Amino acid sequence: MKCPYWVVKGELAGSCAPRGVKDVENWARMGVKAVVSLMEDFEFDELGFPLSDYVDALRRFNIRFLHAPTTDGEPPPSDVFMAILRWISDRVNGGEPVLVHCNAGVGRSPTVIIGYLMYKGYSLRDAYRLVSSINDEVSLSLTQALALERLEESLRRRT
Repeated sequence: MKCPYWVVKGELAGSCAPRGVKDVENWARMGVKAVVSLMEDFEFDELGFPLSDYVDALRRFNIRFLHAPTTDGEPPPSDVFMAILRWISDRVNGGEPVLVHCNAGVGRSPTVIIGYLMYKGYSLRDAYRLVSSINDEVSLSLTQALALERLEESLRRRT
């Protein structure tokens, strides 16, 4: 998998964790204006790029930040998941490309990216196919897959 990667060019990207300021600078050069991080605080420390340093780097490059700490292998809770999807949609609709990342970039961030595509009208199957065609290491847990199935049902009821 190449980190970062565009899912929808100029709108939505996915990535593994930033390893330092250079990664954040690269995101800014790509045109990223907003970031959703699904990493838990301790994961930043384990990488040697503490959350406070990461937030400072994002500010330096004028990148908006939404931190939604999510346990590895799990989806965000359903209310948080919907709030994340609305936040991404608001940024994208405002012309701000969004990057979503977790640590490895294979479970939590693809779950949210697939969810966002579904929020925008894709079926679960089509969204999964698109993301996994770009990120060939996508590996959703059963709970993440079930959360996406529940999201699809919820979105279907709203229309």
